[in-house]
Amino acid sequence: MIDVKPKFQAIVFIFATFIISAIEEYFIIRDSGMNDLLRIVAIMWTPGLIGFALALIFDRNLQSLGFKNPDWKSTIAAYCVPAVAAMLIVLLLIASRVAEFEIGEDLILKKGSVHLVLAQALLILPTMGVAVSFLSAIGEEIGWRGFLTSKLKELSFNKRNLIIGLIWSVWHWPLILFANYASSEKPWVNVICFTVAVTSFSFFLGYLRSISNSVFPAGLAHAGHNVWMQAVIPVFYKAGPLVPYLGGESGLFCAIIYAAMALFIVRKYKLQN
Repeated sequence: MIDVKPKFQAIVFIFATFIISAIEEYFIIRDSGMNDLLRIVAIMWTPGLIGFALALIFDRNLQSLGFKNPDWKSTIAAYCVPAVAAMLIVLLLIASRVAEFEIGEDLILKKGSVHLVLAQALLILPTMGVAVSFLSAIGEEIGWRGFLTSKLKELSFNKRNLIIGLIWSVWHWPLILFANYASSEKPWVNVICFTVAVTSFSFFLGYLRSISNSVFPAGLAHAGHNVWMQAVIPVFYKAGPLVPYLGGESGLFCAIIYAAMALFIVRKYKLQN
């Protein structure tokens, strides 16, 4: 084992992740953007692979990555919370008349019937879709909630997850600002909402990591978030002009919902401490 302070290991991880990711982002932005699935999977696995490498270099083992069997409580919470948050976004969009409840005719024609559309949105995507998404999401989580979390464990729960959440948010910024990851024509608006949402979501993922001592629930929650926000809920509404700013994972409603959840978790840990 190499005797290097955990905070220095964290700095090395952050520096290496951002440098390698910047190279990958350059090619994503220059070429086909977020449409290149292989490059997206590669960049999502960058934090995890760097975490693997540094764990072997500094610790000579993989214990810091959180490869433990999770309990049922954390697993159920990981699966359900992103789904509930996504449903709340749909309800807010419809209740505020920003969007109309509608299953698009084009989608029905493409799938063959409304029953097949519903089967895909409510059965296939939340099961098989989440399982497939997990294979890429866990790559990020091995880095953020695995290696980096373990190296910042001397910090308080709230400070640790605030720092990781902000770093994680900034890591996404180039793709929102310069690729086609933004949901609106004003990417800077989406950056603000996305930063609030993802930093807040980091508290939930950190909470899962803490109560389970495992990185896997965080990976499941991350995968569920991606599937529900990006693929499931758009099926159920006709988007109005404000939806790109209020709906989805980089919209105001997601930021508000996740911020409220983060405040609840912060209060919970403040009372415990």
